[in-house]
Amino acid sequence: MHTFKILGSIVFVLALIIGASFFASRTLYSSTKIIEEKILEIETNTYEKDWESAKDNIKTVMESWPKTEKKWSILLDHSDIDAISTSIFRLSIYLEAKNTTLALAETASLKQLLKTIPHREVLSLTNIF
Repeated sequence: MHTFKILGSIVFVLALIIGASFFASRTLYSSTKIIEEKILEIETNTYEKDWESAKDNIKTVMESWPKTEKKWSILLDHSDIDAISTSIFRLSIYLEAKNTTLALAETASLKQLLKTIPHREVLSLTNIF
C-alpha cells in the first residue's frame, strides 16, 4: 500500500513536469512566431527602403516586448532575454538612422536568436543530459 502512494506521487510529479514543459514550449513557440513575423516585415521594409513602415513595425515590437519579456523571464535564461532586448534596441537605432546594412545584419541576428529559443527549451533527452 505504501509503495502505491509513492508510485502515484512519482507519476503525478512526472505528469506535472511534462505538462508544464509542453505549456512552456507552446508559450515560447507562439510568442516567438509573433515577433519573428514582425522582424520579417521589418527586413522586407528595409530591403525596400520603406523606413516609415519599418519604424512602425519596430515600434510594435518594442511595445509588445515588455509583456513577452515578463512571460519569458520565468522560462528562459536572462542572458538570452537581454540579448534579444539589446538586439531589438539596436535594430530600432539602425532603422532610425536609415542604415540598410546594419539594420539587415541586426534582423538576421535577431531572427537567429529567436529561432533557437523554442528548440533549446523543449523537453528532450539532449536538454536533460
